[in-house]
Amino acid sequence: PMVVRIVILVVFLLNAMGSGAQAPKFDVLRKGLLRGHLSISPGLMLNSDLTNIYLNGGCEYLLGDRISFAGNAYWFINSQQKGKWLKNNSSVMWGFRYHFPVLKKKLDTYIGFEPGVGFVQASAGDAVSTLKPTPLLSGTAGIAFHVWKIFNFFAEARYVYGEHSTAWNETYKLDEIRISAGLGWNLNLIRKKKE
Repeated sequence: PMVVRIVILVVFLLNAMGSGAQAPKFDVLRKGLLRGHLSISPGLMLNSDLTNIYLNGGCEYLLGDRISFAGNAYWFINSQQKGKWLKNNSSVMWGFRYHFPVLKKKLDTYIGFEPGVGFVQASAGDAVSTLKPTPLLSGTAGIAFHVWKIFNFFAEARYVYGEHSTAWNETYKLDEIRISAGLGWNLNLIRKKKE
């Protein structure tokens, strides 16, 4: 059953991508686009065996046809493994993205650099660190397929780098790959000039 669903989805997406002449024309990816999403995102820690779960909300605004300013918030829900040392790892990131639109701007691939701040709390046995801000650096790469002028399907991978120092003089590396995917929304705030 799962294989059948995947095949149906792939056929649907290929049909939608190939039917540009039959589909209604819309120009979504341009200056003035406000795009957002909300998803549940897993985070795979690179220096430990933890898998973290986040509620991720993101928003971006296109400053031009290829440059955008984006912001993302990750609310830490929990880690899936026992013996976890993270009590909190929520974060906020913001920065710029560069877009590579294809298929008459229906398919948008992008890369970005988004520094930010994490709100991290660690534990070791009975000791628990105080929740404190930790500087983070992140790079992101993603893809968005605009199926209609107000909706898109998106998938995004983000590498996060940071270090958290505790009161017991231990430093935890926060290197992580976070994955987000789902349905996003589009809103063009600037009307297109008539040609």
